[in-house]
Amino acid sequence: MSATGTRPPLFDPDPDDGDIGSAPRFPLQRTPRGGRRRGKGDSSPAWVRPFIFGGLVLIAILSLASILTSGGDGAGADDPSADALPADAQPADAQPADEPAPADDVAVEADPAAAPDRADEQVAEDPVAEDLAAAAAADDASGSDPDGAIADAATSTGRPHAEAFAVQFAHDYLNFDAAAPEVRERELAAYLAPGLDPQLGWDGQGSQLAVLTVPVASRAEGERTVVTVAAQVTGRDAPRWVHLDVPLVQDGDGRWAVVAPPAFVPRPQAGSPSVGGDDVALDAEIGEQLQPRMTQLFTAYASQQAVEVDGVTVDDAAIRGLGGQVELAEVGTLEVEAGDADRRTARITVSWADEVTASTLSQAYVLTLVGQGGDWLVESIAAS
Repeated sequence: MSATGTRPPLFDPDPDDGDIGSAPRFPLQRTPRGGRRRGKGDSSPAWVRPFIFGGLVLIAILSLASILTSGGDGAGADDPSADALPADAQPADAQPADEPAPADDVAVEADPAAAPDRADEQVAEDPVAEDLAAAAAADDASGSDPDGAIADAATSTGRPHAEAFAVQFAHDYLNFDAAAPEVRERELAAYLAPGLDPQLGWDGQGSQLAVLTVPVASRAEGERTVVTVAAQVTGRDAPRWVHLDVPLVQDGDGRWAVVAPPAFVPRPQAGSPSVGGDDVALDAEIGEQLQPRMTQLFTAYASQQAVEVDGVTVDDAAIRGLGGQVELAEVGTLEVEAGDADRRTARITVSWADEVTASTLSQAYVLTLVGQGGDWLVESIAAS
């Protein structure tokens, strides 16, 4: 210890050459290249590491040996548990490992005699589906109905189905364009019986468009069913209506076909029923009383969806209006029929103004009147 009482340093990295003997010197230990400096937390002795490494290697070897000896899935022929059982202790249905199990162990044995019966039952359950499938297959094979649009109508029986078939045909028959004649020929092929002209008499000139086709009537002529179709067509003139008779025949499979070219026919003649009624007594007093209210009533009827007019309609009236389709131009004279003290029928003619066409139409209506508290209110409005 020095005279000052302080302990000299144990290690001086840069000692004074002139004071070498005043303090002990310790050599600086250097780690050899390639070695590892032990950290603060690495306190295990060096002799433990070989034992740890050896233990890991032993575990890996034992695991590999266990996998190899187990045969992969543990159920192979080397299974000691299977060999340990004597022959008389084996289950009766046990099979050797090298022989496949018979088919009756994994599936219910099918009865060959029952299969045809079940097939027959399936066919008998839906014969219509079989007919439709056969018809669709025939269409696909011939290419006569590429879109399948005619299949349902063509294989259906009864006059309504004949009319539906004729309406579809008339639509395609009345559509033509000189710029694409093949389109019409392709469409008509889905309807025609064999041997008919593919264009059914069209010379390939002009153009026309069928806007609407509807059935008008149908009649039987021997084996034929003739359907009259009304069609609205456009062309060089404004839209016009034409009428067409379409001759159809149904074959043994229930399929309709056009068997002859159609023909234009006159518009069906209108009937002549008696529409004039007997003279009815009128109540002029009630008519004059309610006449001023008619303008208010039919103004609301033209503009509103649900008509409710205080003092004119009943409180619970369910009168549906025109919702602005037209405007009221004029109301005629209200005629109230004589009758019961609490319920009457009235008639009136109303003129409507149509802004779209700049025209006026007069139409007749029937009103139902209900007596309430000494007054008459409108319960309903209907076409005359």
